[in-house]
Amino acid sequence: MLNERDYYYLDSIKLWEKELQNDLQTDIEKNTEKWLNKLIKEIPPHLKPSFFTNLDDGFFHLHSYIQNSKFQLEAKEQLLLKARVFNGSIQELADLKQLPIDQLHYIAASSIAKHRLYSFIQGGMTGSGGMLLWGIDLPLLVSIQLKSVQLTAMSYGYNVNVPREMMVSLQVFHAALLPKKFQYERWKKLVDDMEKEEELPFFCNETEVLTDDRIFHVFLSQTVKLVFLSLLKKKLIQGIPLLGILTGAGINYRQTKRITEFAEKYYQFRLLTEKGDLTAL
Repeated sequence: MLNERDYYYLDSIKLWEKELQNDLQTDIEKNTEKWLNKLIKEIPPHLKPSFFTNLDDGFFHLHSYIQNSKFQLEAKEQLLLKARVFNGSIQELADLKQLPIDQLHYIAASSIAKHRLYSFIQGGMTGSGGMLLWGIDLPLLVSIQLKSVQLTAMSYGYNVNVPREMMVSLQVFHAALLPKKFQYERWKKLVDDMEKEEELPFFCNETEVLTDDRIFHVFLSQTVKLVFLSLLKKKLIQGIPLLGILTGAGINYRQTKRITEFAEKYYQFRLLTEKGDLTAL
């Protein structure tokens, strides 16, 4: 049964969903989009299937590595400790669903804030560095963002160590990673899949392809970012590439904020869907 606060969050999600659906691009974004589409068309079609397969494999392995890392295991225990402050009977992640959504949001917000800060610092380092830091910028950023999605899922009582939940978290991450104009379509698919949850297999289908042509926008946007930062690096203020540092930090922070917001909206909506009939939403 949904309460007043649950409906408050539903209204917030509905408003966010409308903004996502009606997202308008600026002229700069439209011109950049045309340029990116032109570059994507130049990629030989026969190279794409193997690229997508290898990228999906990379996401699976990165997910498993992060989830079984000491850092993430400690983070899981911290989530349970915070939850027990509100309800001492909580023993495992699934028990978190017993808590009111305000308390779950509070627990999630602390983890999300940390990872936004990590991405801010990491972006600043990229903006101040050279080829080495530029080369590891995307892998580090993706790791931070994937960790944040995992912790968001766990904060709302979903154990991403379960095979099916692992696949769902990867789907959420991939949808959130895409440019905003592609996200509404992926959001609707994720919502539709919620309604079919009982039909989904317990074990994930490792042959399922997560990535497609749209992922190239992420890589090409990353290239544009690094080129821009390389230009700003030459603009020194008292010997420090301050503009590059602030720009790199700001770009990474905004991207991580967008991803964590998408992930939290998804897991909030899913939790509320399990509590009541939201077909009218």
